[in-house]
Amino acid sequence: MNAGRLNWTVDQIAMAHAEGDTAFTEFEETRAILNDRVAGSDGLELLARSAFAMFFHIAKPEAKRSPTGPEVFHLELLQALVLGASGQADEANDEVDAAGALDLVRRNAEAYRRLWFRKIGSDPEANRRAELIGILQGWTLAVRGPRHPHQTREFLEALSLSVAPTFRQAHACDADDVLKLIYSVHALLERRVEEYFGWVRSWFRKSSGIAMIEAFLVTTAPEDVQWIRDETLPHRYDRKVLRSFFLHLAQDRYRAIFTFDLADLPYRPADQDRDAAFQLFDSLAIGFGDLPGVDPRHFHLANPVRLKPFIRLADGRYFCCNPQSLLTSLAEIFQAICDRKPSTKKRSEKFRGEWLEQKLREILLRGFPSARIHRSVEWGTHSKGMEGGECDTVVLIDSTLLLFEAKSGKIDEPAKRGALNSLKGVLQNLVVDPSEQSERFASHLRSKSGIISLKSSDGVLEFDVDDVRSVVRVNVLLDTIGPLSAHWPKLQAAGLLPADRTMAPTMSIFELETVLEVLRLEVERCHYLSRRGELERDMSYTADELDLLADYLENQFNIAPDSHGERWLYGRSAVISQRYGRLDMRKLPVFEIRRTSYWGDLLHALECHKPKGWTRFGHRLLSIGYDGQKRFEKLLREGERQVGRNPDHFFTSAVTSVIEERRNTIAVGVGPRVGPEQFNSNLRHAVISAAEQGEAEDLLLVYRWWPRSGEPYDFIGTFRHATI
Repeated sequence: MNAGRLNWTVDQIAMAHAEGDTAFTEFEETRAILNDRVAGSDGLELLARSAFAMFFHIAKPEAKRSPTGPEVFHLELLQALVLGASGQADEANDEVDAAGALDLVRRNAEAYRRLWFRKIGSDPEANRRAELIGILQGWTLAVRGPRHPHQTREFLEALSLSVAPTFRQAHACDADDVLKLIYSVHALLERRVEEYFGWVRSWFRKSSGIAMIEAFLVTTAPEDVQWIRDETLPHRYDRKVLRSFFLHLAQDRYRAIFTFDLADLPYRPADQDRDAAFQLFDSLAIGFGDLPGVDPRHFHLANPVRLKPFIRLADGRYFCCNPQSLLTSLAEIFQAICDRKPSTKKRSEKFRGEWLEQKLREILLRGFPSARIHRSVEWGTHSKGMEGGECDTVVLIDSTLLLFEAKSGKIDEPAKRGALNSLKGVLQNLVVDPSEQSERFASHLRSKSGIISLKSSDGVLEFDVDDVRSVVRVNVLLDTIGPLSAHWPKLQAAGLLPADRTMAPTMSIFELETVLEVLRLEVERCHYLSRRGELERDMSYTADELDLLADYLENQFNIAPDSHGERWLYGRSAVISQRYGRLDMRKLPVFEIRRTSYWGDLLHALECHKPKGWTRFGHRLLSIGYDGQKRFEKLLREGERQVGRNPDHFFTSAVTSVIEERRNTIAVGVGPRVGPEQFNSNLRHAVISAAEQGEAEDLLLVYRWWPRSGEPYDFIGTFRHATI
């Protein structure tokens, strides 16, 4: 069934209902089978083997990885179901079917995501709203890691320091103790898993069957050595049979890997704080049978395992089969602890706004080193009845002005689950209000001319408004609302945002930081933020911010809208998030952008020389796709050949990109070194020729001398056909 339409025919509504009914049947059937499967299995063994099934899947090369393989949220759902069971077996069960259980969880989750089709009717706005809420619920169910692990650590270190005094008063231990205990669980389990795989490699890769047997027996309990040798020696020449046999035995070690005592952890709180810290840690665990009467259908959007990831065992030990979730959910886990006491809750909420403001300035200084950056910029008149306001952060770089409005408000759980009133309130606070604020400022600037001076918290921002060619507005949040934050026209069509307002692109501070890190040039960063707003207006798609960033690496948003429906970009962010997956990011990953080498040289030269208007020149260059870049280079080489044969010749041509109503023409000029009069004549000829060729009112001209000077360009500038 094709989602993304506004008007549904009677037949299409019937098809949607049929698909929704099929999904509902699949959801109920898989849920019933899962309940029976969990009730009849050793829960710990099932979880341990399921975890390793996920590890093996993740370890495969991406080309060989199944798109339907196990994910972190599948394991979370399975853990909640196991904890809802009435009891727990004491011994391992060789009959545990982890692969089958995970496949049932996957099918159950996919069916859950399609239930919204049952709500389709004759009201277009209600249909769009049902679709968006379905997308939001699917994101809430499946997506983990709104921050990269190192971003979570940075945020939590600052938060724990901020709440330290009130936290100690409330809990009789340091906030840092709790965080270090959880991180040490991750470190312990990560080390154990690595040691396990090292042990498997120690015998799996042996070149002979005898060597494989002996290597396996090195770490085998003495009482098991003889029977294993008796079983394997008859197959000593068949390494395939031996590998299968030993891998089966190796599964018995899974449960022990994930089971630990607090004394096993590499971090130990101070003696006087230990009992209190351990008590807080224990509050993050759920025991078997602790979830009686909880409807398993609620686990999809309100899974208790996300904030309480540990299983409390009867002997006082703990079990954690999903160490990845410790990193992806730790900020939410710790903030939930802070919210237990009014004093720490108040301090943590105050911290959010302070940290967001500080972090935004930090990443903008790092991302735009050539810019003038000011905070709390006052504009207009603040007298009663007069328009005026304050912009959180203004970035002025060449002829581009970027306006950032920061909002630290929380996105509550009902909103993430699709509760309509909560969702509307969140969108009003985090999207509508800051968008209106920045739009008023942008309108104020458009009404001015000449040099203006604006007060800010860090000095006076003075600039000539007439030099500003582009004003870019961005909303920056501390939390994220996933795919809903990346396309406000859909929200308007669904009645969740005002239809008569122009919303600014909205992203989290962590997503903005990733954008500014992945894109290495300032012109790229300006272009991305500028095109983000245009993209939302021009194209229908489903994606979150990092999906869009991954798409930008491929085409710099130089793609025409799909006339057959919306682009589905959801999931493309994996190419970025996987390379950001480590907790200790000593060196940022490097991502290649698809472009020709000469185009890269042009952009780097702009960034190096910074001629007046360089950010707008870069915007035009970045708005030419890969094929257009290759055509330009072909023209450039042809021009050099012609001028090389005839030194008095001047060559000019152009390439034009057309997306929707936007025409972008880049002219090329190649000629010998000449005097000013002849040079200006060549410019006029190139502009007139390119404007006629590309049917363009204005264009960018890239001019090169022959013989070459060694620079990617010798002159660059924009021209209007009417003024040449």
